[in-house]
Amino acid sequence: MTNFVSHFFQRTENKALRGLKISLKDLKDFYKLLSKKNRDAAEYEINNWNRSSLNDSEWENLKTEIRDAYRVRVLINKIGGGSVSGDSESVFEPENFPAEVSSVSLETGFVFHALAQKFARNNAVIKLDFGRVSPWNFSIIPGFETYNDSQMSVSGAESAWVSSLATDAISFLDNKKRDFIFIHNQGIYDIFFIFCHIPNNIFYYVQNAEFCRDETV
Repeated sequence: MTNFVSHFFQRTENKALRGLKISLKDLKDFYKLLSKKNRDAAEYEINNWNRSSLNDSEWENLKTEIRDAYRVRVLINKIGGGSVSGDSESVFEPENFPAEVSSVSLETGFVFHALAQKFARNNAVIKLDFGRVSPWNFSIIPGFETYNDSQMSVSGAESAWVSSLATDAISFLDNKKRDFIFIHNQGIYDIFFIFCHIPNNIFYYVQNAEFCRDETV
């Protein structure tokens, strides 16, 4: 993921995301939520733009370009390699979405940065990791939480925007949490593995986040 760093960032919210169960419809709805917040980010960008060298016509055209550039970029990594990317809802249509997904990343300031060649005033990066860790992976240190690369980082010059996006995104994702998320906490998985998995072989994978393809988008 791109890590946007700028001198005018006044506030940053970071959060690890754990134990999510997300459908294709959920991803599309989450994209819509971020797109709505991005429209506000575009207005902040416009209100703080130096237009001193532009006439009225040029300024109106530039405002349209800025609003159009504030599109949420989606990067979908496939299991086994390869990726698909896009910046519209169509990427979540069943015919366009890969059958096997390892992660999905959404970035609100990526397209603006690419087109304007400057950092967005406000930016959010969310990565949803659907990878799985084998229970026989002994590189995980006993007592530590199981590995998870799902995360959210929201940074911006406008504290209100950062707080609003972070609050709404966390609220949305909290409703997608799976049961038994406590298993991933420090020490809990060790106990579960020793007393349940080895004798009964009932927990084949420790999942970071789970993607359930939903064809009813």
